[in-house]
Amino acid sequence: MRNNYLIILFLFVSFISFGQGQDCATPITIPSIPFTDTDNTSNFGNNILGIPGATGCNSTSPTIFSGDEVVYHVNFPQDSPVNISVSNWSSQYGGVFIYEDCADIGVVCVAGSVNGTNTNTININSFLFTQNQDYYIVITSDAVQGNQTTDYTLNIVCDTPNPPTGNTVQDFCQGDTLADLTVIGTNITWYVNLPAGSANYFPVNPPTAYQLVDQEVYYATQTVNGCESGYFLVTANKTPPAPTVSSPQTFCSGDTLADLNISGTNLIWYSNTSGTNQIPNTTVLVNGTTYYVRDQVGGCLSDVVAVMVEQDPIPPVGDGQQVFCTGETVADLIVGGQNLTWYSDAAGTNVIANPSGVALTNGTTYYVSQTEGSCESDLLPIEAILITPPIGDATQGFCPNMTVSDLEVEGNDLVWYSDAAGTQVITDPSTTTLTNGTTYYVSQTYGPNCESALLAVTVNQLSTSQCNYISVDDTTYTTTQLVQDILIENPCAYTTDIQGITGVNFGNAANGIAYFKNYNPAFPIGSGLLLATGHAEAVEGPLSNVNFFPGGGWPADTQLSTYTNNLLSVTDTYHDATIVEFEFFPLSDQVSFNYVFSSNEYGTYQCGFSDPFAFFLEDPNGNVINMAKVPVTGDIVSVVTIRDQQYNPGCSSENITYFDKFYGASPGAPGLPGSSAPINVKGHTVKMLASATVVPLTNYKMKMVIQNRQDSSFDAAVFIEEGSFFIGFDLGPDLTFANGGVDCDDEDVEIGYTSSSSIATYQWYVYDSNFGEYIPLVGETNPMYTVTETGTYQLGINLGGDCESTDEIYVEIGTPPIVPTSPIEFFDCQQGGGSSGTATFDLTTQHANILNGQQNVSLTWYEDQIDADAGNANSIPTPTAYTNTTPYNQTIYVRMESQEIGNCYEVVPAIIVVGEAPDVPTPIANLEQCDDDTDGVMTFNLEDNEAAIVVNEPNPGDYTVTYHDSAINRTNGVAITTPTAYDNTSPTQTIYVRVENPDGCITDLTFDIIVYPLPTYNVPITYTLCDQGTQDGQTPFDLTISTTQIAGANTNLNITYYETASDADGDLPVNPIASPYTNTTPYNQTIYVRIVDINTGCYVVEPLDLEVVQTPVLTTPPVYELCDGDGDSQASFDLTTLDNQISTDPGLTFTYHATQADADSNSTSTIATPYQSSSTTIYVRAEYAGSGCYETVAVVLTVNPDPDVPATISDLELCDDDTDGIATFDLTDREGDITVNQPTGT
Repeated sequence: MRNNYLIILFLFVSFISFGQGQDCATPITIPSIPFTDTDNTSNFGNNILGIPGATGCNSTSPTIFSGDEVVYHVNFPQDSPVNISVSNWSSQYGGVFIYEDCADIGVVCVAGSVNGTNTNTININSFLFTQNQDYYIVITSDAVQGNQTTDYTLNIVCDTPNPPTGNTVQDFCQGDTLADLTVIGTNITWYVNLPAGSANYFPVNPPTAYQLVDQEVYYATQTVNGCESGYFLVTANKTPPAPTVSSPQTFCSGDTLADLNISGTNLIWYSNTSGTNQIPNTTVLVNGTTYYVRDQVGGCLSDVVAVMVEQDPIPPVGDGQQVFCTGETVADLIVGGQNLTWYSDAAGTNVIANPSGVALTNGTTYYVSQTEGSCESDLLPIEAILITPPIGDATQGFCPNMTVSDLEVEGNDLVWYSDAAGTQVITDPSTTTLTNGTTYYVSQTYGPNCESALLAVTVNQLSTSQCNYISVDDTTYTTTQLVQDILIENPCAYTTDIQGITGVNFGNAANGIAYFKNYNPAFPIGSGLLLATGHAEAVEGPLSNVNFFPGGGWPADTQLSTYTNNLLSVTDTYHDATIVEFEFFPLSDQVSFNYVFSSNEYGTYQCGFSDPFAFFLEDPNGNVINMAKVPVTGDIVSVVTIRDQQYNPGCSSENITYFDKFYGASPGAPGLPGSSAPINVKGHTVKMLASATVVPLTNYKMKMVIQNRQDSSFDAAVFIEEGSFFIGFDLGPDLTFANGGVDCDDEDVEIGYTSSSSIATYQWYVYDSNFGEYIPLVGETNPMYTVTETGTYQLGINLGGDCESTDEIYVEIGTPPIVPTSPIEFFDCQQGGGSSGTATFDLTTQHANILNGQQNVSLTWYEDQIDADAGNANSIPTPTAYTNTTPYNQTIYVRMESQEIGNCYEVVPAIIVVGEAPDVPTPIANLEQCDDDTDGVMTFNLEDNEAAIVVNEPNPGDYTVTYHDSAINRTNGVAITTPTAYDNTSPTQTIYVRVENPDGCITDLTFDIIVYPLPTYNVPITYTLCDQGTQDGQTPFDLTISTTQIAGANTNLNITYYETASDADGDLPVNPIASPYTNTTPYNQTIYVRIVDINTGCYVVEPLDLEVVQTPVLTTPPVYELCDGDGDSQASFDLTTLDNQISTDPGLTFTYHATQADADSNSTSTIATPYQSSSTTIYVRAEYAGSGCYETVAVVLTVNPDPDVPATISDLELCDDDTDGIATFDLTDREGDITVNQPTGT
């Protein structure tokens, strides 16, 4: 026996120096994890041979080290669980093996894996590198089964432990930190996610440094053997929770904190949001105050929550002073509220039980409360003021073309009369021209039933000079009066330290401060305060072309001089400063006034020379602004910043929209003649607004100053409008559809103004034309109000004392035109091909659908949407006969515009489609069926005709074909619901078809469905023939015989024969049988007859039985002989005795005939049996019953004559030899005697 040994050689060439990674002695060191390295084993060579190891390697292949390999070394200072993966293999049959010692290579692995016949990633998971233990990782490829070298990527990462565990929601007290949260794990680290939801997680160390926040999520990890887990999430839940409150809460007068509805265990109240000023729960509630509360459970305090309280009900709403007419009662006072109670005293002890019975007394104050539920509000005081005539001068001047409405009278809802009795109403004061010396009468009204006594105003026509030019008065009013009575006249500004500084203050005769009055509409301000750099009276028009006002030569204002020089970066000299300055204490947060700047420097010197002026506003901190600025640009107002170059081409126009007029032009030059100038100044601006925001309840200083620059020539003046010094607020312009303030589809609009004053209170009003005054809106005491109905709304802001600032705004709320919900479409379908794609439409046919009952909405049609939006004249001129301009498909537009609301419209597109009706060939074939069950009803698939209907269309799938049982149903769109299985209702029924293309064009057509009856015929009878010749059961059949029998009298039949029913059935029968036909099945065979009505094509298939009957086989019987018994040569033959002699076949029927012919024809002249006959020959017919198959045989009947026997034959006698009376006789002894007379041989 020969023993074969496999010798495995492990070769370690330790004495050769290799590079790092080439062998176990010079491995690549892995310093830490995570670790990644990408390389190719070709860089390290093949330095290890043999098997990886006998155990632990998951491979003992002797060729696994036949390729190149690389060696890595690991020695970590702590236990390190890891996941090892090697990916990106370029070779099959690669391996990864881990050893604790170089000597273990080829002996034993601590772990290992191979990839086999693929290049999949090799994973060694959850492997523990023990502290301070050497490990060697070998990566190799099998050169025998794979490649000599391989690419690879080595990844070593921590074997991540599970996150710590614990409660996902944990309670904490105020002040607790992360260290107070509890989780189970090793080496816990806490993280916070900042900002929440981001990818940023920050470790918190130490946890005691981070205070917990209610409902904040914190993230904990554990670190095991140097590997950190994922996050465990803990939501911090502060306990106790903050009290549950609703805010604001209402209260009755006298309620305390304890009466509020707050949930909690042990509530603690505070007056501040930080929760430091504790207050008792017996604190009496104050309307509009916010209180703060927290809950306490054990030693834990909740967060502080706020609750604002509102007294409910609040006092009723109404004006504190109300005008009344004689005879009106307490019930006529206008108050907003419910369940009102009136009192005659402020303490609310004396109830006015019957307000409608108590007449109002002038100057008396009445008190009213409202009650909701069991709560009564505080009292609202109302002083009743008896109505008085309006206020105005009894004598007033006027200029030509002025009307009654131009007279200066103050009052509420004025009514003008032409007579002192007040019977002749001047219905339109704005068109009634004033007449010199005439007295007009005016009353003020509050509502329809309260009118004052009349004020008489007599008018005198002013001179031409007074009407054309302003008048200036520098003596009637002091500077204080000019400020308080002319300029401001407003209780919301307390003015002090009013000073006027001008020429007269320096011994100069020129007074630059004055009151002016203007009747000329060419000048934009009617009256007010005038400041001039010379004598103010010289400002009266017309233009004198002197260019300066008398006077001059007094000092400049240092503040304005410095301001101007700094602004212009110059050092100029200034003169003739006219100043009005005062301090004021505004209760509102806006200040503004209107002014016009004028200068004689316009024209010649407007390109570079300007006398300065300013409105300096100084706050308590010394901050100063100039309110005289050009809007938008912020430039100071001067001839340089507001000018028109047509009056001096040497420089360009600046802010030209703010320049108004230039006077004193030369003939033919731009401008107006100086004689028409209402002021003695060459040019002036439009009326401009100076405005600033102020802090209420703060002392401000206002300085209005103007002065000459460099010289006293070419003076300037500024006009400040009377009563325009506005210290209040502005609700803004009216919100109308016309000015674009509101859109016509705004169902509500928010209006309002919020004062910066901390003491401001608010009340909204709406104007009621029935009462002629503003009626308070109950409960509307917020700065903002949402308007839902068109009207004029007023906001009153009370800023303390008598300062109530009001402003009104008109708001339109309207219903815009409602656009139709369904598309507007016009269709025209043209029959046949070659369409132009255009048609003429009456667009007004859609008007009713578009309007859908809307009133006061106009409709205008446009081809272009831009034109429709603009509502311009480019509309479709004849909408009743419009021909589309874009073939086939065009969009036009209808503008739906409200006739009640300006600029309120909707533009709606309308689609015009001109298409071709489906091209359907005609006629469409009828659908025909045969009545297979003779009930006259068949089920039709009407869609069998569909392909033929849409055959001419290129995309038949885009067409809709519907089927209808009547023309009316087709018109009404009532279709047959199951066209693929439709039962006819009459033998011939018309189906109504509608074909619709994607454009909506239709073509209507019809076809019939017809149910034909089955053919009329005789049921085939069995066709029987006798077997001819060889008795094999087969014989030729003449099928025309059956055809004649089946057709009978019906000549409209086509009859054919088939061996099988399937051949005979169907629209295309096959394998017809020709006649004569020899049956293929002996004796009995069924064939099939297809009977077709040649007019309808309807057919039936009937079976036809073919029968072959065997021809009888007969035996000729012997001569049938009988004796003539009576000498008449006849005998009676029983012919039936012949039957069995001829044939014993029980199926045969025998008949007897006198002749052969009778037997063949089966004549009815048969011979009856018994048959009395002389000797003869008869013929017997043997036939199978009903088959007609027979055979005949001739039978001879013979009547033999009787024998001639003597009359007497002698007796035979014997003797009784034994006396027994019996003897034996031989009867033949007498034969001779008997036959003696017979012929010989018979």
